[in-house]
Amino acid sequence: MRTKTLALAFTALVVGLLAWRARSARVVSGAVTSLDAGTPPLARVSLGYGGGRPAATMIVDVLDEKGTALGSITTVGGRRLLEIPLHRTAQAYRIAVTAYHRQLSGVRQEHFLGG
Repeated sequence: MRTKTLALAFTALVVGLLAWRARSARVVSGAVTSLDAGTPPLARVSLGYGGGRPAATMIVDVLDEKGTALGSITTVGGRRLLEIPLHRTAQAYRIAVTAYHRQLSGVRQEHFLGG
């Protein structure tokens, strides 16, 4: 009886760990960390993630204070540092990320908007 209980507990632990590893990593932070004033200007963007598998692909947009797009890049998920060319500079910047995660049921889309 005790062996059966231990086996069930171990199985539940393994299933829980596998489910945790299979979940999608969410983008939890993003910011423009520096700006190179070349031609074109380059925004260096830093992204932070929660636990889990990274997204299959991501679209990262740099926006000005009004929400107008200044530059964009499409990349593989999980990248923490990006360089994004801008068509002009602004006073303040925000980051918008659209991440696409592959799942057993298909593709799931996630959005992040940060400053």
